[in-house]
Parts: sequence; C-alpha cells; structure tokens
Amino acid sequence: MGSEMCIRDRFTQAPPYGQQIPNGEPKTAGEFPEIQPTAHKLGAKVIVRLPDFYPKFPYNYSNEQDWLNHVKTMVTAAQQNSDDVYAYELWNEPNANWNNSWGNFDQVWKDTYHVVKAIAPNAKILGPSLNGWNGGGWMKSFLTYCRDNNVLPDYICWHEWNAANFPKEACL
Repeated sequence: MGSEMCIRDRFTQAPPYGQQIPNGEPKTAGEFPEIQPTAHKLGAKVIVRLPDFYPKFPYNYSNEQDWLNHVKTMVTAAQQNSDDVYAYELWNEPNANWNNSWGNFDQVWKDTYHVVKAIAPNAKILGPSLNGWNGGGWMKSFLTYCRDNNVLPDYICWHEWNAANFPKEACL
C-alpha cells in the first residue's frame, strides 16, 4: 500500500478545549487531547473538527472575533501533537446550519483558514463538510470563492447518510 493511509486510519474528533456533548452523552467526550495518545499508538491520524468547540449542534456561534480567538487557542494546542493531526475541519454542515445573521460564511472560512495557516503553515484543511453532496449551487459557489481567494481546502468533505445517494460525479 506504500506510504498512503487507509481511510480507516483517520477519524474526526472535537478540538482541544472542545465542549461538544455528542449523541446525548451527559458530558463532553472525545476531544483531541483525550484521543491523541491512543491514535498515536495505533498509527492513526485525527481530523480536528474545530466547530465542535461549541457544546451543541447546531452550533452557538456568537461572532467572528470570538470564533477566531478560539481557533487560535485550539490549533495552538493541537499543534503540540501535530504529527497526529491529519487535517483541520473548519466548519460542519454550513449549508444547513450557518445563520446568515452571523455574517458571510465564505469570509469567515477565509479568515479561519488564515488563522490556522498562520499557526500551522503545513496543516491540511478539510471542508466544507456539507450535509450532503451539492456539486452545483452551494459547493460551486463556495469553491469558486475559495479558488479566487487562495483558500481552497486540501480535502473536499461532505456527509452522505445513504450510499444510494452517493453521486457518481463526485468521483471525477
């Protein structure tokens, strides 16, 4: 298999200082610092999902400056074990849970991208993590913005809950 990892060698976890309470658990669970030692022993890499800093989904985003301050703290902490970080996921399902009163998502993506890269220039970025494939409207607009602003993700991500819905055009 060479130097490439199998998909089973990567998984997504909350960031350092994450407050996400997953799947009805009574308290936070699975943030990067808790998982990293085991991942390291197994030779696995972790995708750090930054918005899982917030306790509940959909997220309780307050404003961009507050968010960027948290991003700085989370990425700085994760970089202490940077060999175990596969990528940083900048947001989760923005096409379904981004509230336009928070501002322009594309601008927040760009600013978040720059904060991550300022701390970790070689970090890989994963996104936009849509709630399902959308190759036309939302995805096309987002990727065009990213291309034009030099903030393209290294890995395109979306969630697919039904294999029958997996789009053939996504594999081109």
